Amino acid sequence: MKKVIQKPVRDLVRQLSREYNLPYKDVLEIVDSQFKFLKHAIGQGTKGEYDTFENVLLRYLGTFEASEGKIHHMSERFNKSNYNE
Repeated sequence: MKKVIQKPVRDLVRQLSREYNLPYKDVLEIVDSQFKFLKHAIGQGTKGEYDTFENVLLRYLGTFEASEGKIHHMSERFNKSNYNE
């Protein structure tokens, strides 16, 4: 399955590849690695147990954290949208 990459990300990866004289594929892997880590960290949490989710800081993007209030709010919006359909 081919991965779809947004144009701004593709342009940034090309620029970094040229600037540091690295293969495009290696630079793309480096850029993707932080999001793979975030996905892994979120996947380690247990549903309903908010303290099992790690807080993850991604430089330049901010902190991703789970709190009971945030998860409750997202669950309510999800349930409301499914109820309306």
